[in-house]
Amino acid sequence: MAYRTHSKKDPDESLTNNKEQNVQISTPSIHPKFAFNKNALSEKYKLKLKDAELKFVVAGSHSFNSLENARILTLIQTSIEIGANFGLVDVQDIFYGRKTIHEEALLKFTQYTTQIRSLLDEPIQQHCLAGTDDIWTDDLMKRSYLDFTVFFVNDAYELKHTILSFGDTPITTDQGSNMIKALSLTDEARYSCLAHRTNTVLETAWENVKILNAEFKMFCTSVSNLRTYCQQSGGIQFKLPKTLKSSSGTRPWRSYFLIHNSLHQSYESLLIILRERGEQHRILQIDPQLLHEISTFMEKFSLIFDNLVFSNQLTLQNVIPSYYRMSEYCIIDNKRKNSIINLLKVQIAKELIEKYLTSTTQLHWIATYLDPTFKDLFVIDKSYLLEQKKSIKDGIYILADDCKDAFFIK
Repeated sequence: MAYRTHSKKDPDESLTNNKEQNVQISTPSIHPKFAFNKNALSEKYKLKLKDAELKFVVAGSHSFNSLENARILTLIQTSIEIGANFGLVDVQDIFYGRKTIHEEALLKFTQYTTQIRSLLDEPIQQHCLAGTDDIWTDDLMKRSYLDFTVFFVNDAYELKHTILSFGDTPITTDQGSNMIKALSLTDEARYSCLAHRTNTVLETAWENVKILNAEFKMFCTSVSNLRTYCQQSGGIQFKLPKTLKSSSGTRPWRSYFLIHNSLHQSYESLLIILRERGEQHRILQIDPQLLHEISTFMEKFSLIFDNLVFSNQLTLQNVIPSYYRMSEYCIIDNKRKNSIINLLKVQIAKELIEKYLTSTTQLHWIATYLDPTFKDLFVIDKSYLLEQKKSIKDGIYILADDCKDAFFIK
């Protein structure tokens, strides 16, 4: 079964699954442990182990990262413990083959399914259940997978998640035409993933400005070419105070900030390195002031995503405030009317209305209104505010009737 879910961020800017909420647990990188000397081994066995690891990678066509995979290390550690208890044994005498492990996988899956079904019985009856689904492609074999993640709230109002399909649940998806078409054939309620819509807003605005402004298009091309050069040339990245980031295929919404911020942080060091190589023209085409402005501007949107993609907290109430906060970010600086940043702001503001706001629903407004941290709605237009308050009031009555029907009428 495929596994992928919206998650929160580690300190190193990567997104990981919540460890306490899913059977599949993400472990932190253990790379630093490999930097220590192997004092427990004699020189003979150091060489023998290195040779065996190399053969595993080369002859088995495995990646170098697989040598540090937590699951492989756990398997090897288990083998060491068996050897410590039973002495020197032949690996063929202790390892199980693919047939036995295949049967074990089916057994574990059945146990897991039964456990999760039992766990979700009550949330299903109380309608405290929702789901997200997505199609993704693995990096190695380029196979496409469909995953479905169920989110539910327990008695302590803690948000949990797991993978298991149940009928009659609201489903959150991206705006892909395949997803919209598939779910239009059923009665399930579909809600747009607003993190994905925000990324579409930024992506569309970005491309629009490249069409409208030749200077910005050249800037983007120069940044892309410089990143490619540094990644393909040896001996550059490790010398930089912050390695140059690349775009993310699975979570592109952070790329706009991470790419330009990493280049901004390393600009001076990179200029020195490129001068030594006679390649300084690659960075001199990039305006450092514009680079700084874009990095600062896009950081604000990166923080917005943090409020929209939590894996262990409810986010429905954050959708409407996020729209108004992003709209504030796009207020024009009248002192620099023709600047590229102002042009970006205009395009983002336009796409926020066309793509983000049109994807919000009455339920998002109700969630914001019911959250005690949002005592006031973020609407300046008084007539629109009155309209939304009336809509919220009507929606709360509908929800109350639904709850009465669900809990009190048998």
